[in-house]
Amino acid sequence: MGKGAVHPNGSNFCRALKYNIVDKMRKLVETNLYDRPRWLEWSERAPPMEIYNISLKSKYNNNKYIDLVKFLLKKYPHLRFQDCFVEGNNNVKGYDFFRNDHIITQMATHQLYYINRGYTKKEALEKVEKIFYNRRMDLEKQQKINMCLAIDQKIKPLYTNGYSYLYEKMVENEKAHLSVILKRLRSMRKTLENQKNSNNFDKNIDSTTNNDLNENNISDSNPFNSENVNESSKSE
Repeated sequence: MGKGAVHPNGSNFCRALKYNIVDKMRKLVETNLYDRPRWLEWSERAPPMEIYNISLKSKYNNNKYIDLVKFLLKKYPHLRFQDCFVEGNNNVKGYDFFRNDHIITQMATHQLYYINRGYTKKEALEKVEKIFYNRRMDLEKQQKINMCLAIDQKIKPLYTNGYSYLYEKMVENEKAHLSVILKRLRSMRKTLENQKNSNNFDKNIDSTTNNDLNENNISDSNPFNSENVNESSKSE
């Protein structure tokens, strides 16, 4: 009796012969049901590989590249989010897959290259880190040179880290806040100047009216006024 899952109407052992397509075509040609095809002769000259007894699925994965990527992401977790919005980079933990131009892919392939050349994993990692550090320094040097050359063109530099982007946004917010304060101070100054001008205008009007009244009073009280002289002459 066979072990495992057994069909209720039979056993796990199939006694029927399983022919492949070549054997089936041979039987059909021998019984004159089909004409002999050309591919039958070609397959008999170079018969297909027998795959019935071959395990098509590997039980063990000996790919060192996956372990190298996991170790790099564990040592440098911030590199997982580099170019995270580019199509082809998957930054979900456990499903790490990156493009060929990603720094994790490049570091892992360089490390695997040196491991295949006889270096240990630690030595290969130190060598790769030194290479990529020098490349980073060269890129920053070239970036500073480009920044100096592009001052007249008003080109903003790239951000080397997240803090530089944060500081720029903080400066922009502070600038906007100060501009609001300056706008309010200007409006307050303008209102005060208008009030001062209106007060000065009222004072000038009052002073002119007072001067006119004083002049009228003086003219009335003067004995040598022409009207007084005429009236006195008429009385005589």
